[in-house]
Amino acid sequence: MECFFWTVGVVSEPQYDSCRVEITKVGTLITVIDDVYDEYGSLDELIDFTDAVKRWDIDAVKHMPEYLQLCFRTLYNTINGIGSKSSIAKDQEIVQVLAKVWGELLEAFLLEAKWTHNKYIPTLQDYLENAWRSVSGVVILTHGYFLINKEIKKDVVESLEKYNELLKWSSIVFRLCNDLGTSPDEIERGKTANAISCYMHENGVCEEVAREYITNLIDEAWKELIKAQVTCSQESTNAFSDMAINLARISHCTYQHGDGHGAPDDRAKDRVKSVIIEPIPIKDNEKTTP
Repeated sequence: MECFFWTVGVVSEPQYDSCRVEITKVGTLITVIDDVYDEYGSLDELIDFTDAVKRWDIDAVKHMPEYLQLCFRTLYNTINGIGSKSSIAKDQEIVQVLAKVWGELLEAFLLEAKWTHNKYIPTLQDYLENAWRSVSGVVILTHGYFLINKEIKKDVVESLEKYNELLKWSSIVFRLCNDLGTSPDEIERGKTANAISCYMHENGVCEEVAREYITNLIDEAWKELIKAQVTCSQESTNAFSDMAINLARISHCTYQHGDGHGAPDDRAKDRVKSVIIEPIPIKDNEKTTP
């Protein structure tokens, strides 16, 4: 339900119902595999798993524990299925792009796992250089790009590159909102690197000061995101740039009162109910006869 709520926030238009279904699957996979890297996998297992995904080789996981084989098979079948449902380019070409962004995501997950294993706290700059990738915004939006584009274009894969800045700044807003909402729980679980802890460690300041600084960074990231959107809109107007903006918006919504995705409280649950489950009442205005 939390993954679907994300998807409704990213792409809400009625004509994109199938896109919401597929991105919900992607969000669920991201959530589960992120937990594997944070909590369950040994460092050696994670290195092998990352390598297998980067090679997109189903045979590479045969020697791995059953839970990792299940993760890879599910990922492999889901992404291949999404590729086959797209009509905008050759299926295999799309799958290669999707597999590439998944490999890059897991490389970012792996670096954070190594930091935690070694109890290492990077500088904020080094952290963010990896963290805007590890937050998964690029993976979500890349899948969305192929799912909402229905026109057959030979250069559709290449044209994705013009959105690099849009993907980056949307992901940075996503990451910083995520860290503001989840840092207390992550610190308690022993995860060493997030924006709050990195700034505190690097500058010797308290959590309150660090939170204020990160909040200001979010404002600056929004300015860059709007610049990127304007640049893209000058070339063409399409739903994809709106998706990137909406990803940043739903990040604020999800982490407004804490971790509304991983540990939703009553406020988060009420929000899901009001948006997805409970009908919106519509009252007809009674016409009076003059």
